[in-house]
Amino acid sequence: MRKDLSLRTKLIVAATIFLALPIAVWLVLFASNRSVEARLAASQRDLARVSSLRALISLTEKISAPVLNAANDGSDLNQRDAELKTASANAVAALVPLEDLFTAEEAQASGYADVRARLESTIKDAARIMEILTTPEARKKHEVDAEFEELRTSLPGKSSGVVTDVRKLVETETKAAGEGLIDARATSIRSQRIALAILLLFVVAVPLIARSVGRSISEPVAQVTRVHQAIVSGDFDQ
Repeated sequence: MRKDLSLRTKLIVAATIFLALPIAVWLVLFASNRSVEARLAASQRDLARVSSLRALISLTEKISAPVLNAANDGSDLNQRDAELKTASANAVAALVPLEDLFTAEEAQASGYADVRARLESTIKDAARIMEILTTPEARKKHEVDAEFEELRTSLPGKSSGVVTDVRKLVETETKAAGEGLIDARATSIRSQRIALAILLLFVVAVPLIARSVGRSISEPVAQVTRVHQAIVSGDFDQ
């Protein structure tokens, strides 16, 4: 009875291992695939941010240029005003995809929310300068003239500050994208090694279990055979 129980136990253990090892490989590969997909998606999002932010740099520079040129030489105001409106519209349009690429928490943590607010303020100041330039009678008011000088003086620094901070964001997001790709590759390699180790364990365990189960079957048969031969030989003590 004990032998039967031992054999049954071994068969149960063998069946469990044969089922558990492939399932373990599948679980490792599944979890790895989910992790790699998540990291790749994050890297793609970071690269999309980089693309949009890089476009924002040149657009920000184009906002202040026509205004400062008009303020300094006063020539061709209509053309400068058209250039400002085009640059401002393009900058606002460039912010639209970034709104989908940053959550509210990420925008605050990364500094993008502050950059966006200062860019919008820069656009507003540039539009106000151009408004004063294209309305000569407004310049006759002392308070407007003071406002104009203050805006014209602060606009270059404000625009340069926005560009500098956007460049920093580009560097940060580029680094994050690279780290994400490296992490995804490391996760993939690690999962491959774990899966290989499980498969090797499977290859080693199969013959050992088969041998153990085979001995559990063959040894009782061999014992009965020996007893039978002894009885045939006249050894009835068996």
